[in-house]
Amino acid sequence: YGLRLKLAVLAVFIYLLWDFKSLRLFELLHFYLPETPQLGAGSGALWEWYFRTSLDHWSTFFGMVYAANYPITSLFIRKLEAQPFRQEWMAKGAIGVCLFAVFFWWATVPFRQEKLEYNATNAYYGFIPLITYAYFRNISPTLRSYSLDLLHQIGKSTLETYLMQHHIWLTSNAKSLLTIIPGWPKMNFLVVTIVYFFTARRLYKITLFLRGMFLPDDKTKCIQSYVGISVVIGGCYCFALLLESMRLNYLAVVAICCVVGGIILYNRIMTLTWRRHAEEQNILNCNSASDIVSLCKSGPASAGILALYSVGLLWHVMAVYGAGKISALPESCAGSVNNGMWVPVTTCNELQNSVGHYEYDVGSYGTCGGMNWGWEKQKSKSLCRFSMRQGKALKQAVQKRRITFVGDSTTRNLYFSFCRSLGDESAGAYDASVEKHADITKTLAGSTLEFKWAPLATDEVDVLAKVKADTPDLVVVGGGAWDLLHNWSTPEDKTAHRDAVFNLKQKMDEYLIQGIPTVWVVPTTLNDPALAIEKKEYMTEGQMIKLRAVYAELGVLESSSFVLNGPSFTKQRVAESYDGVHYPFQVYDAGVQILANSLDWLLAPIKLPTKEGPRPGKMAQPLLGLMMIGLSLIGLFLFDSYFGLSYIATIFVPGVAPKDMYEEAFSVLHEKMKLPPIQKSTAAPSNDSGNVSASENEDEELDKLIKDVGDIEMSSSENNRKS
Repeated sequence: YGLRLKLAVLAVFIYLLWDFKSLRLFELLHFYLPETPQLGAGSGALWEWYFRTSLDHWSTFFGMVYAANYPITSLFIRKLEAQPFRQEWMAKGAIGVCLFAVFFWWATVPFRQEKLEYNATNAYYGFIPLITYAYFRNISPTLRSYSLDLLHQIGKSTLETYLMQHHIWLTSNAKSLLTIIPGWPKMNFLVVTIVYFFTARRLYKITLFLRGMFLPDDKTKCIQSYVGISVVIGGCYCFALLLESMRLNYLAVVAICCVVGGIILYNRIMTLTWRRHAEEQNILNCNSASDIVSLCKSGPASAGILALYSVGLLWHVMAVYGAGKISALPESCAGSVNNGMWVPVTTCNELQNSVGHYEYDVGSYGTCGGMNWGWEKQKSKSLCRFSMRQGKALKQAVQKRRITFVGDSTTRNLYFSFCRSLGDESAGAYDASVEKHADITKTLAGSTLEFKWAPLATDEVDVLAKVKADTPDLVVVGGGAWDLLHNWSTPEDKTAHRDAVFNLKQKMDEYLIQGIPTVWVVPTTLNDPALAIEKKEYMTEGQMIKLRAVYAELGVLESSSFVLNGPSFTKQRVAESYDGVHYPFQVYDAGVQILANSLDWLLAPIKLPTKEGPRPGKMAQPLLGLMMIGLSLIGLFLFDSYFGLSYIATIFVPGVAPKDMYEEAFSVLHEKMKLPPIQKSTAAPSNDSGNVSASENEDEELDKLIKDVGDIEMSSSENNRKS
């Protein structure tokens, strides 16, 4: 009963920690967990861990109750199987009907709840399908004779895999995969998974060894070990705080500390155990004994350091190579982001698709042929790893932002392409009901996108003066074609245009002072043969080159935060300009991809307003928690793994109550494990028809039961002998 009383106290503690929210015990014990929003925990780490632990806070405990009653349950099933066929299956069937009825209720009511409701009640009902499966899986000797060793081996380390998934496999409060090799997602997933399972398996075996070494059966030694472990853990924690306060919490520093600590520990163990080892191997009086001691002390440590250094160097090289693929682009990339190219790639061909993706970071526009925009492959150490920003990445970049496009039809087409990249597929489609030269406002992906019609330089100055009051997060300005067509024919027009461009430059300077990034769109390449007759006299590519020089000469490019070079993505496709000025949608999509890559340094990380998150205790169900305590007491003190349902069998087979089987079930187990014998009860023995002797079947069941326990004992003895 000592074990069962301890488990009963544990059940009450679980109830107070998770289900009795008025006590707020969870917050008191986890005072060190922050409540501020962070990556992977939008409501704070305190709530995140309360939520995750609440989901299954009764599951492990009920598994312990089942394990404590397992010998009795095993004997109970065998006693039923010793009865006549009719009595056996009437008893088993009665229990099975009750379990299936409860399971059917669970499958039709709690299991079909909405996600949030299901999360709140799963801890109280989640054990139902488990014990139902366990019962029907072992209902007959035939079913029990079949098993899969793979599941048995995996089951040995399920506790370790459950614990390690939050520390090795996952990160960011279990919201993302741990990144060991950045920029190589598939390889990283493979490496992390191998490390995860290998570490969990090793942890399982280490636990078997350390249990006997650190927590021996001798009470005095156990207390001494417990105090020593607490001191070591506390010392490591204080040392970690010291490193963090000194800003030395780098992976390299941690590796060095681990190596130094490991060498000290290894040499200490060698000092304590060397003499006995030397006597056993008869090398104590050998002439080369000192050399052997030196080699044994330094050899493994040197090999370990060399291996760790090699792995660390390989990891560093791969990390530097891959960091540019996933890190935000620095501002130094502004000089090369326009240096892309149109690549003839048939994206419906797997080979060419792979070449285009890995060599040029080409993204498909939904066509199986033609030209696609990409960037020349960067050097391995370069941080400027440009790539096609698809909808999800672009949505994250502009979320909660206000972006304003100001300019002529070219700027408007870029605006439409930007909207299409955010999911508005109809943006830019022909619509006769919409005025052609008008302002547009759209709300997409949580961001506000505006277009202000301003075809002339003077119009751009006026619009920028008005827009500044709205404090946009980014302003994209472009123009020049209308000025070239209408305000460039005479010397007076050119002088007036220069004045307007100078005013535009001053207005953009004001934006920089205010901290609002601006993008200047250099006029795109003109297709002279496709121009209308009335435009060819004033509006040619040669004249446009001179106009671009005016903007550069007067400092517009210098006053902008970023320059989107129109000719860079249009000069290779100039023949496709159907009217000499405008291009197909795909061309403007390339311009938007250049702009999207520049957002990495143009848009500073947004600080969302902090809001008070949910408090621990929100998922508590006090009444259901009391129900779980009641079921726990029934399972513990009625010795029933099925929480009272096994007693239904006594209706059909008298004398098979689990509470009467304790001595018979555990006496042989105590004898085999050399535990104190169970005091025999003076009660009268049960009905002979219900007795099952400790025969071969019982021995087989007991051997299975103590297999892992025996491993623990042997491992403990071996470690104690070695140390």
